[in-house]
Amino acid sequence: MDCPPPYGKWRPFAGVERRAGRYVAIHVFAGPTISGREVAELVPSAIVHGPVKHGDLFRAGIDRGDIALIIDGLYHSHPPVRHKEILDVIDRGTAVTGTASMGALRAAELHPWGMDGVGRVFEAYRDGRIDADDEVAVVHTADSEWRVLTDALVNIRHTLDLAVAAGLSDRATADRLLAVATGLHYTRRSWNAVIRQLREPGGQPADGRQWGGGGRWDDDRQWGGDRQCDGGGRWDGDRQCDGGGADAAVIRAAERIRLFREAEPERCDLKRQDAVTALRGLGATAASSPRTRHASGAWPSGWRTAYLRQWRRQFTGSLVDGRFVSHAARFDHARLYDPGFPARWREHVLRTAAGTAGDPHPTTEPAALDAAARQGLTYEQLTEEQLSSWLTDDEIAALPPAAAVLTIMVRSARPTVDLDDPRLRARLVGEDRGREISHCLAVNEKIAAGGHARHVDCLKPAVLCGHLTAVWGLGPDAGERQTTAAARDRGFASVAEAAEAARPFFLRWYATRRSTPKETP
Repeated sequence: MDCPPPYGKWRPFAGVERRAGRYVAIHVFAGPTISGREVAELVPSAIVHGPVKHGDLFRAGIDRGDIALIIDGLYHSHPPVRHKEILDVIDRGTAVTGTASMGALRAAELHPWGMDGVGRVFEAYRDGRIDADDEVAVVHTADSEWRVLTDALVNIRHTLDLAVAAGLSDRATADRLLAVATGLHYTRRSWNAVIRQLREPGGQPADGRQWGGGGRWDDDRQWGGDRQCDGGGRWDGDRQCDGGGADAAVIRAAERIRLFREAEPERCDLKRQDAVTALRGLGATAASSPRTRHASGAWPSGWRTAYLRQWRRQFTGSLVDGRFVSHAARFDHARLYDPGFPARWREHVLRTAAGTAGDPHPTTEPAALDAAARQGLTYEQLTEEQLSSWLTDDEIAALPPAAAVLTIMVRSARPTVDLDDPRLRARLVGEDRGREISHCLAVNEKIAAGGHARHVDCLKPAVLCGHLTAVWGLGPDAGERQTTAAARDRGFASVAEAAEAARPFFLRWYATRRSTPKETP
């Protein structure tokens, strides 16, 4: 995600501005509209990231009172930044502004709910003059330079407007050229591609006519073949085809505009102009007071969905030995491999049901049973089928009715786990597992380097399920009900869900097991 040093790395007192006695970070997500080096020159205090993608706003550690400027974002090669990710950081007190590219698009979509927008691209989206995502889309290199390989349609629109104002084209011809550019997929869209589209046999010169005669344009941009041109045109003494007057004029205008673009690239780059404007305005944003959520429209109820909570767990965390370890990974590792986790999970679920969340409470279990009874869950009301679904045969035979109900409550509950709460995270996860998880990730990288088939995604579910059976000490004869019960005691809905959670950790466990000397009699 981050640009190479010195960009994208936290430096002492870099990327922060003092406000009301504290330092506030300024995060900028950019590339390829403007380079990280240019961002650092315009805003020396900025923390520069690459183009934003799904999870980056959480992973960046943005806090209340911070400033986030979104210029560029990925969406073809990676999942794009979600709207609710932006709403979440706004709701937590971050000033979020969008401009130029993906930022302008998201700002136009979310400005009623508190996201600010800057620039003419944002205004065009907001006012409905443009509405397609591919207006700002470009193909670029995947390295830290983010070199642009195609042209954004908004820049082509802007260039055509400049060309009309400069007398290089009339409006009708500009509209025809825009129609050709719009018809190209964004992965092929460039000014040279527009000209090639006009010249190719079978190409559309924007008015629907086709070049004909079986000819083609040669490397000198001259028409070859049988020297015929559709539309009643003919070759003149300068080897120009009049195409009936219209088509040749369109191409000549396109060539003039191409030279204009090459002569004044920055003037024709509307996206970059908007980005520079937004960056220069960050000083005023930093000088303002930390904001609370502001919006011109009412926020929809229930917008904090289970997906949003899952994303926060997945993308919040910390760097350990140079590798990002999420809160979700720490939580899953504890669930899978800590023998003490089932007891802690049971206590958490019953506290939540009883309304005694927090410190241990002596009446937790009686209060949980009362809460279950109010919802119609009592031992007497459970059918044999329901008991068999949640308990093993041994448990059905041995557990007292109250203990059976409490066990079913634990295994069936799916309480919200707010891993942003450091106290709850410490209570459930226990000792920090960051270094062990970082080692797991290092093993995965090393083994995957040996070939695609050795990636953890290629591990068979049956192997992972067998792994958990061994780790949980269930024995080789454990049946499906026993393994399902063990998974549910750890907060998983099924063994399959637990096996997927174990996927990133299995290779490290397997490598350690193989390297451990076996005892000999």
